[in-house]
Amino acid sequence: MGGCSRAGPSTRRGGGCPLDEIRAQAPAGVEPLIDDLFEAITLWDCKAVEASFTALPDGTYRVHLVVEVRKLRADGDGVQTRVPVDDWIDIAVFGEQERDGEVEETVSWLDKRRISQERVEFELIVDERPVRAGVGPHRKLIDRRGEDNVVPVVAADALPGGRLIDAEVDARGGERALRWPRRARTGRARSRRAMFSRLEHPRSVDHR
Repeated sequence: MGGCSRAGPSTRRGGGCPLDEIRAQAPAGVEPLIDDLFEAITLWDCKAVEASFTALPDGTYRVHLVVEVRKLRADGDGVQTRVPVDDWIDIAVFGEQERDGEVEETVSWLDKRRISQERVEFELIVDERPVRAGVGPHRKLIDRRGEDNVVPVVAADALPGGRLIDAEVDARGGERALRWPRRARTGRARSRRAMFSRLEHPRSVDHR
């Protein structure tokens, strides 16, 4: 990519370098981000490993989320080299609400957290029952495998010995299987069955 010194003469009035202007106006602490976006070919491998929740007496939910983040730089020949992680990355928890007979995904918690090691655990408090959680969920970063950024959130007591309990009691007193938002169920039916299979056989899970 390169900076202005390698990008040829500027076409801006006055001949100034746009990247220099960005650096001059950027707040403190974002210099590494500017380097990632403009000066280097930076790739990411963000992965949500597992997520569970515990219902609290006050009606809120505590979410335990484990994520892995790897950062790589690629040279002009495509050779990738792992570099240390020390970046602010989005962490999110999603719920769902029923509106007009349809179940819609809602954002229960979304904020940037500084991640300075490749495996990190978070504990977050949300007001509604969590359904999914993950790292970099909106793929703002150049992620090599964006499909594993978010995972279902299961009840903390639903994984004794690594086995998923078949059903759980919802707020209306009935039983339901762990599910995705209704609008996304059809395309994810196979992946959901595969997820259940992996939970019943923990040794087959990819811990790359």
